[in-house]
Amino acid sequence: MDTLSTAHSDNFVVDESNSVEGVEGVEGVEGVEGVEGVEEDDGYKPLTKLNNIITHQLYKEQYKIGGAKAKLKDAAIPYSTLAQKLVDQLFGVYSSKAIKSYGEFNDDLVNSPSQVLIRDFYSAEKESKDFVSFSKDLVGILVHRAGQSSGATGGHVFIADFSSGDDEYLLVAVINDEYAIALEEKEDVSNDLKEVEYLNLKGLRFAGQVHVSSWQSGEDRYISFLNGAGDVSSYFKEFLACSGTTSNLKETQAFCEIVENFAKNVLVDGNKLDDNGRNSFIVLVEDFCREKAKAKQELRFQELANAVWPKNPDEFLSVIAASADKVSDGFVPVTKGLNSLVKFQGKTKHWNLVFDRAAIISGQVDLMDDDSIRIRDVPSELLKKLKDEKTE
Repeated sequence: MDTLSTAHSDNFVVDESNSVEGVEGVEGVEGVEGVEGVEEDDGYKPLTKLNNIITHQLYKEQYKIGGAKAKLKDAAIPYSTLAQKLVDQLFGVYSSKAIKSYGEFNDDLVNSPSQVLIRDFYSAEKESKDFVSFSKDLVGILVHRAGQSSGATGGHVFIADFSSGDDEYLLVAVINDEYAIALEEKEDVSNDLKEVEYLNLKGLRFAGQVHVSSWQSGEDRYISFLNGAGDVSSYFKEFLACSGTTSNLKETQAFCEIVENFAKNVLVDGNKLDDNGRNSFIVLVEDFCREKAKAKQELRFQELANAVWPKNPDEFLSVIAASADKVSDGFVPVTKGLNSLVKFQGKTKHWNLVFDRAAIISGQVDLMDDDSIRIRDVPSELLKKLKDEKTE
């Protein structure tokens, strides 16, 4: 049997019959809101409403093309509190990842058949659909795509159909086995050490999700997948029949809003950044992104976070992940879109004012308490002309 370790240190055992059992000494998750209509057991309050979950086995040697195959299960994992916990934690870990890309179905029904399967399963008659057969067909496509990718690896393929609030999701994740040393306590004798095989969900690398409700309501960017180097990300993108549709300019503009919100709200030693700290951070981000824009290079969030917020990169990444603006890791910044970080402008019928953030940092432009703007170091030519106008 395989021991699975999750984000909240809950352990699970998936036996050959595809059922989930608990491991002695594991505590539940406390202090979370439950989901209406989902049975609570052992004091656990579900975060999602689990409809279906199954696991299959994918075999694929990394750094090689071809040779992928799968061992398929004939039954889904029965519903239980532990199965519910597993889905809740898998969904939580996936949602917390900032290094994702977004898109929508590419409409190539011949070369990208997974969207056909998903469209069919989530039709109005979903209740009559066979989830097990649906999952097997999906894994067949996954095997094909994995065989075309040198970066793909084998592992347990979890396919979960669930909802969170009013939103329905399909999540597919490939999780690899790891090993750890556990302490086995015994009464009246010395404790023993033993090796334990487990799944660490925090190390999730291969996963993708379809926001079914957004897709059915006609919204865009309803598919997401974890971004990796090289063909790792393209492998899952192709498996999910995903096509990126958002322009780099829109990605840049949305990202700038996230940066500004982070600078305004982040706490350092319990306090928000002062004006100088906030401006310095934004200028640092803008400089980093502008270099990428000039070189036409992809912006990787992990690299950026390490450079501009080295004291706690994960804090910055968590804000990106939680943002309602779905920004894809790896977009190429556009200089025009970055201007909102450093450029300020406004105009009326009679005047037009434009200045950059450096003018604020240097004290050349300042907002007064009465909402008027004070400008220092006015160019001598303009100053002379204003003085001459006033004299007349």
